[in-house]
Amino acid sequence: MDEVRRAYRKQVKKYHPDRLPVNSPPELRKLFEERMIRLNNAYRTILALYDHPSATVKIKQEDLSKIQQSIALAETALRNGATPKDIVNLADKAAETLAETLCRAAGLLGRSKHYYDLLTDLMINDLITLDEFNTLVEVRKAWSLAEKNGITVKDAFTAVRRVNGVYLKIRERYS
Repeated sequence: MDEVRRAYRKQVKKYHPDRLPVNSPPELRKLFEERMIRLNNAYRTILALYDHPSATVKIKQEDLSKIQQSIALAETALRNGATPKDIVNLADKAAETLAETLCRAAGLLGRSKHYYDLLTDLMINDLITLDEFNTLVEVRKAWSLAEKNGITVKDAFTAVRRVNGVYLKIRERYS
């Protein structure tokens, strides 16, 4: 399994769409996204075949409160007419805090502090689902677009809603 994990991480680092330059053609981005879907599906299949047990993880209530506060700040900013960029920054911060908190609770923090590495470790260790992984990646993509002022209020609202959805699932599983 260690060899499988190393190979998976190597391929993720090579083919993750966020590693493409900003001016990459949409066709190339789509090709990378399709490759990631295939890689993730193959990896999940291997994990299932080996009946990889998930870690027993408990997230402390005070850590959950910090994540909920971050989401609440994003929702308040949305209601108060903040810029989409500010809203998505808050949603992204909530997503990042969620990933760090779950990694810390599982004893995974310290391997890397890079957001995508945290998400990959969470998925590899069967602590988040592929859908949750993809959702948290989409929130980071929205943040990246917001940095270039290429995001709408509707997109910002969607990012906040999606982070909250993942948070609620994780809270239910690990609290």
